[in-house]
Amino acid sequence: MTQLTPIQLEDGTIIYIEATDNVDALPVNIEVSPQGEEEALIDKGWDANVAQKQIVQNFQAIEGTIRAYT
Repeated sequence: MTQLTPIQLEDGTIIYIEATDNVDALPVNIEVSPQGEEEALIDKGWDANVAQKQIVQNFQAIEGTIRAYT
């Protein structure tokens, strides 16, 4: 089932996005490794270039959604 989820920006603006219950997202681990974030991710098998491309694509999709509703 979809629902509107509010996101409040730093300037106080509230944007509502459509969210679903069946989101496939991994839990976020905010622990900082003593060796540094990038080295820790590489040790876990992450490719920085692939991750960077995915981040850019995700932000472009979010930007497109926000532009469509504003």
